[in-house]
Amino acid sequence: MTESLVEASDTPTCNICGKPPGPEFYARRTDICPHCTARERHRCLQDAMLYGGLAAALNLPGKTILACHLITVERIIFGDTARFINFDARPLVGIDKQMDIHDMSQIESGSMDGMIAIHVLNHVRDDARALDEIKRVLKPGGFFLSSVGYHNLPTKTIDDQTRDYGADALEQLSVGTYRTYNRDDYVTFIEQWFTTTHYDGRDLLNGTTHRIFLSRKS
Repeated sequence: MTESLVEASDTPTCNICGKPPGPEFYARRTDICPHCTARERHRCLQDAMLYGGLAAALNLPGKTILACHLITVERIIFGDTARFINFDARPLVGIDKQMDIHDMSQIESGSMDGMIAIHVLNHVRDDARALDEIKRVLKPGGFFLSSVGYHNLPTKTIDDQTRDYGADALEQLSVGTYRTYNRDDYVTFIEQWFTTTHYDGRDLLNGTTHRIFLSRKS
């Protein structure tokens, strides 16, 4: 296995841009890299791609991938070897389609090689309905790559569902913050639709790890 970058340097550097964040990063207790805006989940995803075998498992070149709000730093991680169809329920700049993950009828059944949703299902009102749709659009053997906010406590419903995206997004588009999963509960939940394995990635700045889930349609 390739040597981890954190072992090759005494100064922690961002997994994405390779730059040290500076003392303000730690003083502010933020997870956002001041240089490339990568968050902990992105740095862990990059580590899993580069050193954990995730890139080989995905085998992205030539595939058509549906992605829910794939942001710039995530495009850097996944590269440009696949065709990404980027969508969101919100009318955002840079998306290919505006559609709700609960109803992706714009996408033909069994047409996608993969689906990527990084920290998305926490923000979906009906996660079971979303997984129905994700499974529908995937080809047999297609993958669903996901990460979610999780902890070791029981899955928790969030009282203030407007806290990340505001009242308008919640009322008009059902985009909000609905839950934080228990990690094991999340696996049990998505395995009702998919066969699932996982990859652990390490954030070089904070020394933390986060689990990324790779699910397959049978």
